[in-house]
Amino acid sequence: PGLISHARASCFVESGSTKLLAAVWGPRENLRSETSVMQGKLSCKVTIAAFADVKRRDEKEYIKLCADVEEFVEDSFASVIDMSSFPKATLELGVLVLETTTRSRFTGSLLSHTLSALSVALATAGIPMFDLLIGSCVLVQEKMEEDAYSLLVDPSREDLSRADASCCVMVGYLPNIAQVSTLHQSGGQCVPQALSSAIETSMQISNEIYQVAKTFLK
Repeated sequence: PGLISHARASCFVESGSTKLLAAVWGPRENLRSETSVMQGKLSCKVTIAAFADVKRRDEKEYIKLCADVEEFVEDSFASVIDMSSFPKATLELGVLVLETTTRSRFTGSLLSHTLSALSVALATAGIPMFDLLIGSCVLVQEKMEEDAYSLLVDPSREDLSRADASCCVMVGYLPNIAQVSTLHQSGGQCVPQALSSAIETSMQISNEIYQVAKTFLK
């Protein structure tokens, strides 16, 4: 935490094939035309560096991916942050992605690390939250045998490119109240038993990540 001097707080995360920097600014008072809205607002800006992936998406795909992550972040944190604590103001969240697999149909790793990094940055900034929102990602690899599968936690770029990669399950978990806040599945469908196992594994991993995150917040 604390890597960007002009931000209220920041956090760098490096894991697997993902490296990103998350930061928090504000809350800043809304424009006069927006003062009729009493509850606080969230605004997220995601930027993916040109060198983030060896094979970068074309510009339209890049813009769409950034917009999708921004919407996902705003929706995920809207129920976790105490928006009433900064009325008539906007809290700005920023994410700079330095490395990721942007051309993959799986987006779980990027989303999970984004949630965790922003949670630590928000807590460091002293923003009131009901709990930390910790993300974790599990890749389901289906086997030739009926209903047979294996799970990979925090899959790498190489894992995601495997032919037997079926779907990627991302869980946003609230560890103190033991509740799943956000669930995202990308890549395709998987058998119900595999999905259930992936969610359970993600919850366990989120608890482990939470213990690590707490060491940065003491």
